[in-house]
Amino acid sequence: MALLAGVVALATLSCARGSYNDLNPDPGENLAEQNAADRDREREMRRSLCPAGTTPCNGECVDLQSDAFHCGGCGEVCAPPGICDRGQCLAD
Repeated sequence: MALLAGVVALATLSCARGSYNDLNPDPGENLAEQNAADRDREREMRRSLCPAGTTPCNGECVDLQSDAFHCGGCGEVCAPPGICDRGQCLAD
């Protein structure tokens, strides 16, 4: 009977270790993937906060088709005279 109790205890201990590792993986494991997923979720959340036709850039909602400071993409600045038309900077 004592032998059976010892085997059960050993099996329980080895299962507990395996379960712990499966349920609680190493925090450094797949950290880059977790960070990328977090950035994607944050980007989607910000996008949903802006009205249709606008995109979040540096904390504000802008129209990438007409904003001279974000022409075609966030931070894409048109040179003077600073005219953005349909996402393209126009030159004189």
